[in-house]
Amino acid sequence: MSEFVCIKDFLFEVICASSKAIADKFFPFLGLLFFRLSVVFFAFLVTIVFFIFSLIEIRTSSFASSLATYMQQTKMAYVSYLFILAIFFFLALWLYLNTRFVGGYARVLLGYWDTGKLSFNLIFLSHRLAWRVLGAFVLYVLMAVIGMALFIVPGIYVMIRFPFFIYAIFDKNASIIESFRISWQLTKGYSGILFAFGSMQVLLFGVAQFFMKKSLLVPLVGQFGAYVLGFIGAIFYLLMILLTNVAWAYVYRKLSPKAV
Repeated sequence: MSEFVCIKDFLFEVICASSKAIADKFFPFLGLLFFRLSVVFFAFLVTIVFFIFSLIEIRTSSFASSLATYMQQTKMAYVSYLFILAIFFFLALWLYLNTRFVGGYARVLLGYWDTGKLSFNLIFLSHRLAWRVLGAFVLYVLMAVIGMALFIVPGIYVMIRFPFFIYAIFDKNASIIESFRISWQLTKGYSGILFAFGSMQVLLFGVAQFFMKKSLLVPLVGQFGAYVLGFIGAIFYLLMILLTNVAWAYVYRKLSPKAV
């Protein structure tokens, strides 16, 4: 019972502190969130333009006939080839932008809990720091994917023990390996709490996604009701992204108080 109370009190504190922070500076936080989302949208838009212009170029160039012949021989249409190429282009561009700018998003949130201010200049990372964040991010994803492939549980354990690597890089100027060591030490004894926090996050996102599933809602509330609930679900989903991002930064600072 005491462990349950501890988890409940911890989650209540995190949610209350994060909600209060967002309420106090709602529009700056919202602007920060839209900046983050705009990075993904920009990468997607550039990829679409790349795909369209590449398709036009191939169709009108003298290279088109030889390429089409080759693709026909290998049983793959050149449009499919371009689509695959566009996917890789999008992933590469997204990864670069995500590391260079969105990586700094975590630094801005951490800075808020240290100073009470949102310093947007912190969002732009130097090349050296961006490469370190990229290396740590790739390593984290690889460990999580391999862990999930090994009957899921190891992957969940990896995500519970290493969620703070990026904050350690910014806060402690840690190397890639050192950032994972710091996260491992900080989460020692908090696995149950962090698992509950992550589970609550997944549940709330699941609720938001349910309200955005028009095909499931139309038989229950009709066409108009499905649109209304879908809109509410989308707003709730965006607010959940913001709340969880702010909350994870708060949890890190709670477990690793800033030296005075």
